[in-house]
Amino acid sequence: MLKIFFDASALFSALYSATGGSRQLIIFVKMEKIIGVTSQTVTEELEANIAKFKKISAISLQRLITDYRLLVTEKLTELEIGPFLGMVHPKDAHVIAGGILTGCNYLVTLDRKHLDNPSVKKKVGKIEILSPKEMLKVIYGQK
Repeated sequence: MLKIFFDASALFSALYSATGGSRQLIIFVKMEKIIGVTSQTVTEELEANIAKFKKISAISLQRLITDYRLLVTEKLTELEIGPFLGMVHPKDAHVIAGGILTGCNYLVTLDRKHLDNPSVKKKVGKIEILSPKEMLKVIYGQK
């Protein structure tokens, strides 16, 4: 079964839009077609940004995690994040660390500037970084 690490941008999109690719992926997690993983570090980052939007609340995030059966690992330590600092922008190293340390095959993100770009993909190599749309193509065998 595919094991996918979700970053904050993908989870935010799943919360904000009921029809987008991120929500479809989360539905697949709930249906147990894929394994969805994130970290407490990611959820804390997301909670800090949620307050800016009236449509979304921290309660919605907790419901998403619980209702859709998303696995959330403990907060990553500086020691765990350290080896990944040179691969990406320092604020995003925890995302790469989380995906790799949890044994995920894929990392789903909408962050093209810091994560979903050729330079980062070349450096990381151990996990495939995709947008939600690209991940859906993999699931449907279209890649």
